[in-house]
Amino acid sequence: MNKGKIEITRASQIVNFGRKINIYVNNEKICRLSDNETRTIEIDEGVNEIYARIDWCKTPPLQFEIKGGEDIKLELGSNVKGWKLAVYAMHYYLIRHSEFLYLQQRKN
Repeated sequence: MNKGKIEITRASQIVNFGRKINIYVNNEKICRLSDNETRTIEIDEGVNEIYARIDWCKTPPLQFEIKGGEDIKLELGSNVKGWKLAVYAMHYYLIRHSEFLYLQQRKN
């Protein structure tokens, strides 16, 4: 079976700076990303689902179709930044945990 590649770049942010975030493809943990780290992962072509998780906070799953030889670039980070860090950090972490992290296609 042909393989495609996903490149995931984790943004450098104060929130979770010293912690790793787990990456799952098709509900299987495939790696952990540190702050400001980029990883490239080979995956089987076809329809796949990816999400990131730290503690009970999980991104909404991204579903995508990848073809052999195709590269997809994603960015991982936290929505808790800037003024939200000081005011709403615990609110996001405890109540809006599905919005604490984001995983999205990178804009080049």
